[in-house]
Order: sequence, then C-alpha cells, then structure tokens
Amino acid sequence: MWRQRPFINEYYVVLENGVKETDLNVFNFDDAGVAMLEDSLIAKKDWVDKNHNLAVKAVRATMKGWVYAIEHQDEAGRIFK
Repeated sequence: MWRQRPFINEYYVVLENGVKETDLNVFNFDDAGVAMLEDSLIAKKDWVDKNHNLAVKAVRATMKGWVYAIEHQDEAGRIFK
C-alpha cells in the first residue's frame, strides 16, 4: 500500500478478527495516482448521500484531531505509541 509501511495496523486487525483476505478490496493509492502518506477517509457515495450531515461532522472532527496532533506532537506520540 504505502511506501513506508506495506499495510497499516487495521489491515491485520481485520484479518485477526476473522475477515478473509479474499473478502477485502485492498488498493494501492500510488496505483490510483493519489498517494497518501498515512491516513485517509473513505466512504461509499450512497452512504454519504444518505448521511451527509454525519459525514460532514466526521470529516470536521477528523481534521480537528489531525490539527491537534500536529500542534501537540509529543502528546500525540504518546497516545499512538
């Protein structure tokens, strides 16, 4: 997936919880021409269409968390250790 880490932790958590690798749709952001460093938000269009307000709140909350982590890197490092 990413150049620095082949798969993120969540990938293995999903597998460890009984989901078969063949049931996953894993794609490489580099192949899609939109390489990401680490995190991304992905949602199905039909879900966003049905839950627009919730989707907006989720994106805003996520961005707020990322900004906080950037501004408080020592604390964020301890949390995500």
